[in-house]
Amino acid sequence: MENFAPMLILWLTCLGICMFIGGAQLIAAHPPTSTPCHPSTATHPPSHAPHHPPIATHPPTHTPHHPPITTHPPTHAPHHPPNPANSPTHAPHAPCASSKIACYDVTHFGAVGNGKTDDTKAFQAAWKAACNGTEREVKITVPFGKSFLVFPVVFNGPCKCHTITFEILGKITAPPRSGWSKKGTDEWLYFHRVDNLLVSGNGKGLLDGKGETWWLHGSSSRPTALRFSHCSKLNVRGLKHINSGKNHVSLNHCDDVNVSNLTMISPQFSPNTDGIDISASTNLNIHNCSMETGDDCIAINGGTSNVTISNIRCGPGHGISIGSLGKKGKHEIVEAISVRNCTFNRTENGVRIKTWQGGSGFARNITFANIRFIDADNPVIIDQYYCPHKKCANKTSAVQVTDVTYMGLHGTSSCKNATINFSCSETFPCTNIVLKDVDIESDDPSRPTSATCINAHARVDRTLKPTLNCLMLKNKGGKFIPTRLNFMKKLFS
Repeated sequence: MENFAPMLILWLTCLGICMFIGGAQLIAAHPPTSTPCHPSTATHPPSHAPHHPPIATHPPTHTPHHPPITTHPPTHAPHHPPNPANSPTHAPHAPCASSKIACYDVTHFGAVGNGKTDDTKAFQAAWKAACNGTEREVKITVPFGKSFLVFPVVFNGPCKCHTITFEILGKITAPPRSGWSKKGTDEWLYFHRVDNLLVSGNGKGLLDGKGETWWLHGSSSRPTALRFSHCSKLNVRGLKHINSGKNHVSLNHCDDVNVSNLTMISPQFSPNTDGIDISASTNLNIHNCSMETGDDCIAINGGTSNVTISNIRCGPGHGISIGSLGKKGKHEIVEAISVRNCTFNRTENGVRIKTWQGGSGFARNITFANIRFIDADNPVIIDQYYCPHKKCANKTSAVQVTDVTYMGLHGTSSCKNATINFSCSETFPCTNIVLKDVDIESDDPSRPTSATCINAHARVDRTLKPTLNCLMLKNKGGKFIPTRLNFMKKLFS
């Protein structure tokens, strides 16, 4: 018995050590369900703490210590932090679905999209992150099903990426006039010096300019809804624009531009709400658009060349205009313009060239072809005496209008005066005007169509209705003389 006690003590000690080791192993195999800072769903947890907040069946009642990480975080905190209940579990920048393009969703930068919260800073943060990213192709998405209140904002380039897409699937709303801090701001959404830019709505995106709060407050301070300046290789498509304060879209100093599938709607009485206003731009293709505006559907201003416009549905509105050119004595040039396969439905004007007295330069090499008029007022106009005011000073200099072709113009007119009106300068008359297959009827059988012209040197080929008895035609000696159309064959024989 004397030897038994030490042996018993030794045996109990060994048993305790074994139980302690076994218990520790059991605890390691089945960790407790409470208070690990970063639980993991992996069988083999990572060797370092994950960056994202815990995904727990019962979320903690306090804010996680580690907010979601961003691969390309904004350089400043979003104006409106995301609601923790709706915070994304992934970074703001992520690969697009089934694509190598890097995607930036504005809601991941704090945009709320309830139509009331100011989401401007979130849009700026998303743009800055995408534009300054290292990826070759990036996309900023404005998601479907939400309405984003955005104040005037400039999206500046150049960007580091090769191509950048601004995808608008939801609705972007401008503040009412009373909410603008600077009433003299010229534009609402402004892209400046961004090359290889695609702005796409995929037939879903909507821009609401809240123009109804501006239209009764004069014309000088109202903002253009969407402006592009000094952009090259620009593509704009699939958007709907409503109620712009002024122009719906402006293109200034842009090159290699494709605009398609836009829908623009503003009331007929809304002032200066041009559909697309173009200036100092080259190599543009505008097609398959519908425009209902209070001013020109498309206006082409000085410094613009190589423009193709096709399949435009215009009306109501003031038609498609070249000009006005030469205001306040300016020297302006427009050339190589083609307008084809367009419909003008109850527009105030149809196809128009307008210049001020006292200007200089030229509008030349212009074609209007396959045009359909539906009860259009003033379907065909060249006006070198353009004056929207009650009185304008008479001046001798003018922008030269030459090499203009009208071909395949058909339809009806509601005009009570001249269906075709060529008012050209005495010192710089319109020259080389060609009319082929022009047949415009009156919408009122009791009121025949008519035409008027002064100082217009033209050639007529095939049908011309209404007749133009006032054209200046070139005789055998090369001189332009006034004549009536019934002598035309004799003059050109």
